[in-house]
Amino acid sequence: MNLAFDMDGVLRKLDLSMIRLNDAIKNKDSNAALQLHILTETAPTMNPAMFALQDDEIFCITNCSSENSAAKKKRWLKHFFGDRIKMLPTFIAPGAWGENYYLPTAQEKLAVCYENMVDVYFDDCPDIIKHMRRIHQEDCDEMDEIPYIKFIKYGAWIEEGFE
Repeated sequence: MNLAFDMDGVLRKLDLSMIRLNDAIKNKDSNAALQLHILTETAPTMNPAMFALQDDEIFCITNCSSENSAAKKKRWLKHFFGDRIKMLPTFIAPGAWGENYYLPTAQEKLAVCYENMVDVYFDDCPDIIKHMRRIHQEDCDEMDEIPYIKFIKYGAWIEEGFE
């Protein structure tokens, strides 16, 4: 079985208000404060290996704002989980929120799920999960060879349509 998890909000808690504040201020000092917050406050919230058998593959499909961000996330994964989890970064709409973020992110994450034959995907964002489920169902209705994937909302993000 192939399992995939979003990073921020699923594998680790991340304060979205800090990201929004940083986006609003957009200066060197606020970004340094955000980076310090991420480095010091993002301990794992779960161990995805607890869902897997020894031969199952585990992926982390995470949206990154840049290659530098992807490298930091990869180091975080390696530090806490060694080589057990393979990171598959996406680079969708940095700084975007709402539908400008949810739909393209869902489309890209779904493409990554297809490419890696993912059986179950976990994400904390209800809007991303809804889009992935809808698009996947449309794909299944149109094409017989699409493997069926379960999309599970996991995490504290409870309100849809956050802008």
